[in-house]
Amino acid sequence: MILLSGPPGSGKTSRVLSLVRGHLERRESHFRLLVPTATLAEHFRNVLAREGFAFRPGLVLTLSKFIEPFTRSAPPPPALLELVLERVLERQRHTEFAGVSGTVGFLESLASAIDEFSTAGTDAASLAGVLSGPYASAFLAVFRSVEEELATRGYALRGPRLREAAEAVGGLSGIGHLYLDGFVSFAALEIEFLKRCPAQVTLTLPEWDGNQQARAALAAAETVRMRGAAPAPAETVVAAPNLELEVDEVARRVLAAGRPFHEIGVIVRQPRVYVPALRAAFERFGIPARFYFSDPLAANGTVQYLSTLCEAAATGWPLDSLAVAFSHPASGIGGTPEGDWLNVRLREAMPAQGLSAARKAAESKGTVLFRFLEQFDKPLGSMRVAAEWAEHLAKMPGAVSMGQPQDGRPHEVELWRSRALALRGFVEAVRETALALGAETLLPFPDFWRQVRRTLELTPLRTPDRRRAVVHVMDAWEARQWRLPLVFVCGMLEGQFPAYPAQDPLFPDAVRLKLRKAGVPVKTLAERQQEEEFLWTMARTRADEALVLSYPKFNARGEETLASFWLAGAPEAQEAVAARPAAGRARAAAARAVLYDETLLQRMGEKFVSFSPSAIETFLTCPYQFFARHTLRLRELPARPEERLDRLSQGNLVHDVLSEWHRSGRAIKNIFEERFADYCREANVKQGFATEVARLEMLRNLEAFECDPRLLGGVKIETEQKFEFELAEGIRIRGRIDRIDHLGGGRVRLCDYKYSSMLNVKKRFSEENLDRYVQGGLYVLALAAQGQAVERFDYCGLRGGVNWKGYEGEALTAHMQQAKELTVEAVSRVRAGAIGLEPADRDACRTCDYADACRVKSLPARVRGAGGGE
Repeated sequence: MILLSGPPGSGKTSRVLSLVRGHLERRESHFRLLVPTATLAEHFRNVLAREGFAFRPGLVLTLSKFIEPFTRSAPPPPALLELVLERVLERQRHTEFAGVSGTVGFLESLASAIDEFSTAGTDAASLAGVLSGPYASAFLAVFRSVEEELATRGYALRGPRLREAAEAVGGLSGIGHLYLDGFVSFAALEIEFLKRCPAQVTLTLPEWDGNQQARAALAAAETVRMRGAAPAPAETVVAAPNLELEVDEVARRVLAAGRPFHEIGVIVRQPRVYVPALRAAFERFGIPARFYFSDPLAANGTVQYLSTLCEAAATGWPLDSLAVAFSHPASGIGGTPEGDWLNVRLREAMPAQGLSAARKAAESKGTVLFRFLEQFDKPLGSMRVAAEWAEHLAKMPGAVSMGQPQDGRPHEVELWRSRALALRGFVEAVRETALALGAETLLPFPDFWRQVRRTLELTPLRTPDRRRAVVHVMDAWEARQWRLPLVFVCGMLEGQFPAYPAQDPLFPDAVRLKLRKAGVPVKTLAERQQEEEFLWTMARTRADEALVLSYPKFNARGEETLASFWLAGAPEAQEAVAARPAAGRARAAAARAVLYDETLLQRMGEKFVSFSPSAIETFLTCPYQFFARHTLRLRELPARPEERLDRLSQGNLVHDVLSEWHRSGRAIKNIFEERFADYCREANVKQGFATEVARLEMLRNLEAFECDPRLLGGVKIETEQKFEFELAEGIRIRGRIDRIDHLGGGRVRLCDYKYSSMLNVKKRFSEENLDRYVQGGLYVLALAAQGQAVERFDYCGLRGGVNWKGYEGEALTAHMQQAKELTVEAVSRVRAGAIGLEPADRDACRTCDYADACRVKSLPARVRGAGGGE
């Protein structure tokens, strides 16, 4: 056995690869190169393949894969251990774990402890005499049961598998050389396996305090200390105002470097923090990147679609879940006119549930998908064993519309591959769940699906990415065998890099030190902190020419951060440069947002002969909103049951109650209760806390209006009075006035009810909004056309108290004149085809039904980009 030793960057990997190249040049295959991870194995295969070597992929593989032929048991899938552990805990119900069993991360911590002890070469039986602490007895009982449960399913933990492989490896034949690289240490059982291996073993170990036990166990090996000098790249430190600008700065420097993308790497210590931000930044800047991380299978879009259908099946097929599922592209109708139509009909029929109700609402749409779901639904109401449920649920990928990628569209090919991989993972997760539960366990479908959902969350999914011209983004552990000309290290903050590990909650250092004295090589807190320092040493030696270290100066809350103490002695931090992606092409000249076609303009003149005051105000608020609502008459997506008592519905309801109150003279409370109940029943409003709050608020406001002392009647009161008159030649105005008080002698007073707060009523009278509101002026002009003299016009706000504000005298005359001028101008622009995005009040865009279509959020972004254009 030969041990290649030396500090990180001293040439150990180069020596191993040189020996491997020699075998390949001689066309020899009696060797194996073993590495710790599958991604590292792929990396080495790619390095050698790009050098012109053709060889079987099995010559470079992981140590775990290599020992498989020497063991009868397989390693448990990623999710199986926690699923088995969860069932064992449910069955045993240890009082020691009662206070923590439901906490986030408890199962993960327990599974990690079991894996650590197993890798250290111990099992539940050998730990029984040496493990102490308040959780010892409960943990040992759980550990023992987990070992037994896995054994009955043909699986074993890492320790037993290594022990079995060490006993059988003596029969190894056909392999004369083993090379191991990329490992930072070796467990005792791994070393025992290598010692018993009849092949010539050459392995590498970096020099650091965390692998002293492994070095002691390898003392008999021939040790060769590599004396190559670690690279001394030019270091740059960059400080950005926040994380978003930090990753933008990384993207800017990647482009500015002028290097091929495959010569650049990005190392992160906190993937959950940095990977989403880096993905977004690289996509914005058009930088191809490969991320060496796996996401949970449950996060895949296709699996989310299947999960939505399964969740719907487990809960009686509620229409809201079906609407979400049918809107997904994987359904085959999502994003199509048929799918949009079906989504509308399902939302209208909510809160009904059941496939029959959904199919009735859908009429003839989605027939193929409904036929599949009806077949899937048939056995769901029965009790079945887990194996049967697994086979039944494995049919669910049939609900996915795969299609075929089109030639010349590589992104479609990638999507197709990803979808196929996700579907295989879904079926495997279903069968793993049945295995964890026990194939003969009898249970209803909802219980089985709940366990499958847990499996999907625990199962990693890594989509193959074989592109070469990409920036490599990886974790600090993954980067240990990479050498690249330019490397970025993100997140150089105290608490992130270095990350300070906490005491193990189950077995703190006091317990671990006793275990070490008893011969169980578990890690202490100090050793895990040493690992963090070693990671930093490796990260800073991955660059051959340039190393860029970056950090944000402020966190998401605006609090100042603390730069990593490891930056001490580094160059003074440079400030990040604000940058935006350059436009891919020159911006086209902005076209006037009007209709040009003469036929369309003629139809506009024919269509818009008469206008309501509210339609005119809509145009004055935003021409595009008028175009969508009144010209195209776009239909808004029906509200969900919990959203059907919105502000507009409340306002209509209040107007109906007030109209009835004026006509009948009945108590306003009785009228409201009747109308409210009718509306909730007809609209299927979901009853709940929010509905009751809205009901009480409306009733309180109406009763306050009923008692308002300013509510003075005239000789005669008319309500909901329709009108239509000619404002100017070819312009007719039609509408309905909420209340008219006849004072005698042809004099009248007008009132328009608004279920709005006083603040919103006052907006109609502010200087900046006077050119938007014409309703009151048009009402007065309508009565003037009938020969009636209007003394006063009032808006009555009913929300949050009764508030009156209006016009009289000269102010009323001026308002009438302005309303006429604004209306004539608006009608002229409508008929001329004006459809521009010109919102008069950006705050109102938040509640506009068409904000997503007009993309108003991008309207003010006239800034100079990296390309020089606006």
